[in-house]
Amino acid sequence: MEKILKAFLVFNKKEFPKTHDLVHLLNLCKKIDGSFKTMEDEVSFLNRFYIEVRYPPEIAVYSKEECREAIEYTQELTQFIVNKIV
Repeated sequence: MEKILKAFLVFNKKEFPKTHDLVHLLNLCKKIDGSFKTMEDEVSFLNRFYIEVRYPPEIAVYSKEECREAIEYTQELTQFIVNKIV
């Protein structure tokens, strides 16, 4: 998700800081295209996976449902952004 959000920013010739924070990247995208606001809940959900896995206080364990939801959101959001840049 991080890379596809950054791809949208690059496509629109916008610079962005070195970050892995999906919410921050989404906020930059929203400044270009307000329709990104519809993605806030999904991006917030996905953001916690990266942070928890990268900086775990302990080993993170996710349910099958959480994993399915993360995959579904990633696919939906990727398609949303691809449609913006194609």
